[in-house]
Amino acid sequence: MSSSIGRPSGAFGTDVPGVTLLRKLTQLSRAVAQAASLDQILQLAAAHAATILEADQTLLMLVGDDGLAHVRASEGVDPALAASLSGPLDEKLIMRIEQALVGSASRSFMAVPLIVQGEVTGLAAVTRSGARAWDDEAEALLAAVADQSAAPIEIARLSEEVRQARLIAENLRLTEAEREARAALEAERTRLATILENVPVGVVLAEASGQIIFRNRGVGQLLGYQYVPSQSTSEGPRFTGLHPDGRPYAPAEWPLARALGEGEVVSSEEIEIIRPDGNRVFFSFNAAPIRDPNGTIVAAVSAFHDVTHRRRVEQHLRQVQQMDAVGRLAGGVAHEANNQMSVVLSASAFILQHPGLSEAVRKDVESIRRAAERTAAVTAQLLAFGRRQILRPQPIDLNAVVSDFAPVLRRSLGEESTLALRPDPSIRTVRADRGQIEQVLLNLALNARDAMPRGGRLTIETSPVTLTPEYTGFKSDVSVRPGAYVLLAVSDTGHGMDAATLNRAFDPFFTTKSIGQGTGLGLASVYGIVKQSEGYVWAYSEPGQGATFKIYLPVDTAALFPAVELPIAYGASAGEVVLVVEDEEAVRTMLHRLLESEGYQVLEAADGQQALAVIEGAARVDLVITDVAMPALNGRQLADRLKLSRPRLPVLFMSGYTDDEMVRRGLIEPDHPFLGKPFTPEVLAAKVRQMIDQALPRS
Repeated sequence: MSSSIGRPSGAFGTDVPGVTLLRKLTQLSRAVAQAASLDQILQLAAAHAATILEADQTLLMLVGDDGLAHVRASEGVDPALAASLSGPLDEKLIMRIEQALVGSASRSFMAVPLIVQGEVTGLAAVTRSGARAWDDEAEALLAAVADQSAAPIEIARLSEEVRQARLIAENLRLTEAEREARAALEAERTRLATILENVPVGVVLAEASGQIIFRNRGVGQLLGYQYVPSQSTSEGPRFTGLHPDGRPYAPAEWPLARALGEGEVVSSEEIEIIRPDGNRVFFSFNAAPIRDPNGTIVAAVSAFHDVTHRRRVEQHLRQVQQMDAVGRLAGGVAHEANNQMSVVLSASAFILQHPGLSEAVRKDVESIRRAAERTAAVTAQLLAFGRRQILRPQPIDLNAVVSDFAPVLRRSLGEESTLALRPDPSIRTVRADRGQIEQVLLNLALNARDAMPRGGRLTIETSPVTLTPEYTGFKSDVSVRPGAYVLLAVSDTGHGMDAATLNRAFDPFFTTKSIGQGTGLGLASVYGIVKQSEGYVWAYSEPGQGATFKIYLPVDTAALFPAVELPIAYGASAGEVVLVVEDEEAVRTMLHRLLESEGYQVLEAADGQQALAVIEGAARVDLVITDVAMPALNGRQLADRLKLSRPRLPVLFMSGYTDDEMVRRGLIEPDHPFLGKPFTPEVLAAKVRQMIDQALPRS
């Protein structure tokens, strides 16, 4: 059983396609806006939550006048059980709900509060079968459903109270009770006006002439101007705020004016507004005409609420899906490109070792080798952006990493720029892949060099920080885990970035450089490496003021792979035999040549089935090197078979798919020896020597 309780601050993703998610959220918004009663709104919200999250149990609770939370709508829950779940809305009640819904079954539980004007007014809870826990993305989606429903729920509650007040007035209209009924009605009207003044929804009521006769406090708060209490005003049905293109909105563009003039019923119409403070916000408007018994429009009412946060969440969802799509594309490209680059790099190494090579041919082969290395580097950047490469974190001191790597950074910046290091000796150790952190520093240094064509200063600082829940709440575009971090800040004195460029800085293939001057993957790979290291990165910049990239790496992050030091000496001992299992003939042939040049006897197999037959007929095999993805019998299946027949025979995996999804899908184990293609002859030889030396003695 696993559970999740809370409100995320931003990003979410899901297995449901993004378009479908946005459509369902829009359908929910429209459905609740058109619902006839509070119970109908609640049941719609519960049903949509169950459908969107694929939950088998859904509960919606509201806090009543008695101060206790009661179940008002449910899906997949026994009514008797739902009726028994009530009490003060606190952790004890949430734990009781979780215990009641989950019980002894294998279910995951999640709950988020319904919040109106900063106050918790209810709770949404869901469960689903299976041990798979809810993630931050699902939590954010449930929060979005809750946010979509909170304002309409509050308005429906007010409508119920209005109906109750009217019933009271009608029942007490006769004889002496009439005066008491009027007093009660007036008190109720005052109470409702107080409620309307304080709900986080803008409510405007206008007569047929266009004169506004009621405008609550929420109108001023949402539109960003100082509120002046007034039950009546001579103003027409207009609002404060500019169109995104900078012009004032025409009166006819507002839903309230259209409801008055044309009798139009407006439901969940979203309008972007530039408030007087310069902030761009999105509002969802509802509006409807009020008619007399003859059908004549005598007034109109409009209500609107802020959906900026939801729009940002949707935008982030689209960005996450774009990143995931590019990452998947990168994985497929890497398989083919890395296989072929392995052949090119290995063949280049063989040719360059030839003693009779002419200088002209040597230069050509060097050019081929450099082109292959650049192709491999671009592939690595794609994988880093898509978070598809396998990291090997180890405990590292960021101060030591920066200090040791400083000479490379100084050479990269050039003679006209300076590098300033400001390490904080009090920082704690983090767990990260040292090589990838160096790649992050190099990418940022190269970007800074291009931003400082006449020279400048690059400053690298470290410091210990604690991200508190209050701080993480400011980052509405991403869910941030509070805790202890080490801040790595990289600042330059370059030309800086405007807001439009800054917003796209981490987008793949986005670059402000000329064609052929950059791939647009440098910052994208920085983002991917930091995110895969369970950290966060934000950029800060203004035109002419340089740029600062702040990278937060969590302290003591758990490692996926243990660090293994490769031996310095390598080469075969007498009689050692290596079996190469690879379905690509060109790669298999090149591996054969590389290993043979190191003195090993080499056997070959095109797939796992052939490998088993070769091993069965061989007098000696010291190591098996196998590709992971192969037809018939893949590398993992071959290794599993060998564990039974030859448990002491070491197996080294290799693949062009340097994708951590292979770990999650069970194709390789997190701590199993692995080589990502392409690799140099030296790395292959060292790894082979290491694995043979570490193997237990064979009987």
